[in-house]
Amino acid sequence: MARADLEDRWDVDRGLESTRKRVLRFLDDVDMKVIEDDDEKIVAKQGSQLKTRLLGGWFVSPESLPKRATIRLRETSEGTRVKAVIEESLGFGILDPILKGKYEKYFDTWMDDLADAVK
Repeated sequence: MARADLEDRWDVDRGLESTRKRVLRFLDDVDMKVIEDDDEKIVAKQGSQLKTRLLGGWFVSPESLPKRATIRLRETSEGTRVKAVIEESLGFGILDPILKGKYEKYFDTWMDDLADAVK
């Protein structure tokens, strides 16, 4: 389990394929690399453990922090249900409160931007 994460879900009144295209466009716009894309979910990653560990989490941009996002799409009678999780993927070590706050602030903005992108 990640030490910093955010999960949300919402329904959109748009078809599954249209929603999937919007999600993929959003991930591309925020420079996240899609590492898995199948019928059940889209998984993307961003950031660099090496850069974060060499320079220190306090000194790198939030985009450079290692993170992983999983977005699940399910067709409903009224459109598509979107369930998104974004989590840190720093790995071993201590996640101090300042770095955790940096992740959480980025995750809040990311989730709001994703919701706006698919609506």
